[in-house]
Amino acid sequence: EELETELHLNELSNLIVNTLGEVLRLKSVALVLRTASADQWCVASAYGWNLTESKKVRIPQAAPLIQYLLHNGPHILVRDRVIRTLSWREANSISHDFNLLQASWIVPLFRQERLLGAIALSSSSPESIFDEADFQFLREFATSIAKILQNALKFDELEERLAELKDAQSKLLQDAKLQSMEQLATGMAHEIHNPLTIISGKAQLLLMRKDAGPLKEDKVEEVLKAIVEQTKRAAEITRRL
Repeated sequence: EELETELHLNELSNLIVNTLGEVLRLKSVALVLRTASADQWCVASAYGWNLTESKKVRIPQAAPLIQYLLHNGPHILVRDRVIRTLSWREANSISHDFNLLQASWIVPLFRQERLLGAIALSSSSPESIFDEADFQFLREFATSIAKILQNALKFDELEERLAELKDAQSKLLQDAKLQSMEQLATGMAHEIHNPLTIISGKAQLLLMRKDAGPLKEDKVEEVLKAIVEQTKRAAEITRRL
């Protein structure tokens, strides 16, 4: 019941492996799921594992174990039984995958004939084994878990898409802000340029006339008033900015 209410993939994965590990008193439990790119499988969560080791596990889609799971359907794989049915070369290859997952048994998680993942189990002692009743329980448990995991995977995918949309929205807003700032800067530069041009022109006029004799008082006053007016205009522009 608790699993059915959990939609976050990380929390759900931790809950599955920890529950199985503690209730069944297992040495290790690992939940293996296919990556978003669908070209390899990784450990989503593990009980009894070193965290660093679990993060390193990558099983390619073409690996013998994955292909065996796809071919075998929802049946639980018992390591010793599987190896006895294969040639030595095939047995050696699939043993490598079992070792990678530290597994004695692997419970596939199928949903509508699609392999979503698997639960890898190992016992605390060589004497610990599962009987047919245990296998029946694990198969039923896997059926229920597969449905819940599918919902969690969809929810996780939606969250990723939402995060991507938020990033895209943020980028668009940032671009819009930058564009607005660029337009503002261009407009302000144009506005400030106009009074500065007038001030420069009036000042140059006075310089050119200084050697040509004294200017009429009214002319000087006109030029100076224009300079003061344009200076105030530039100051007002920067104040508004």
